[in-house]
Amino acid sequence: MARPIPLATADVAVQAVAVQAVAVQAAAVQYGSAMSSDPPPRVIFPCDYPIKVMVRVEDGVRSRVDAIVERHAGPLAPGAVTERPSAQGNFLGITYLIHATGQDQIARLFADLKQCPQVMLVL
Repeated sequence: MARPIPLATADVAVQAVAVQAVAVQAAAVQYGSAMSSDPPPRVIFPCDYPIKVMVRVEDGVRSRVDAIVERHAGPLAPGAVTERPSAQGNFLGITYLIHATGQDQIARLFADLKQCPQVMLVL
């Protein structure tokens, strides 16, 4: 059986929690959230953003996917694209590091990539 906490100790603990709550509220007001229930943004734009695309290996598929990405993100830097073939060579994983300007840009890019018949997966 747990021992009861002395009243003086319990009062100090309650006061400490109250002080922490006030500090959290003050910080929220200072940074503009005012204790809203909205979750914090997962990504802060603009930023470098990785996009992974899994495609079926076919002639010209890499150039088609590159063109879709460049249409939404601009020219790709030489080191901004990596690829990894599957063990049996039927699929190719391509990772693009783009400079993303907003969630709408990424959503449009994902939608266009999914329209490409050789694209199996976009992450």
